[in-house]
Amino acid sequence: LTGAALGLQFLAGEPTILYITVFTLLIYGIMHVYGKKPKTPFRSFAFVSCLAALTAVLLTAFQWIPFAELVLNSSRSAGMAYERAADWSFPPKQLLTFIFPFAFGEITLRYAKWYITDQVWLKSAYLGIMPVVLAGLVLFSAVKKDKALRRIDKTGKKTLFLLVILAISLLLSFGKYSFYYHYLYEYFPGLKMIRYPVKFLFPAAFAVS
Repeated sequence: LTGAALGLQFLAGEPTILYITVFTLLIYGIMHVYGKKPKTPFRSFAFVSCLAALTAVLLTAFQWIPFAELVLNSSRSAGMAYERAADWSFPPKQLLTFIFPFAFGEITLRYAKWYITDQVWLKSAYLGIMPVVLAGLVLFSAVKKDKALRRIDKTGKKTLFLLVILAISLLLSFGKYSFYYHYLYEYFPGLKMIRYPVKFLFPAAFAVS
């Protein structure tokens, strides 16, 4: 099922989302096997990962040659300039839009000039008030070591995983508004080919939800 989902993401034509999803799954796998008895959990994780990857590759095999041709002839094949790659970064002040969607103005197609030049909808982090409130309650319960939380998630790994994903997602989405993104752009594999750091909000939305 994981392989089928990854295959569909690839066929959708947005490699960035697939890149983010695979990265998220790797973090999940590492945190899942950490602290368990050696060998067996890792072997199981490695086997499932290889099976998922193989399934995705086989389901999308008919597109790999056209995709490779497109990449090789794309301006991104040699990597984009930092200014272009970091375009449409998520300003940290807009974290407020997780709760107040119109904190920095109305986001509608009526503002055509903003829509065309800046795609403000892409920078909208609004998830609804209830998901944010409920996520806050989970964190509060985790800090207080609430018994109900331990019954739901005895190891606490699920909550920790979502917190890690949320933090990494937000830190990457800040892009040019951070002091570290330029170093990640230089040394992290594949990041030179990805434009619009704001797309890294995708795992944050998943984690909060």
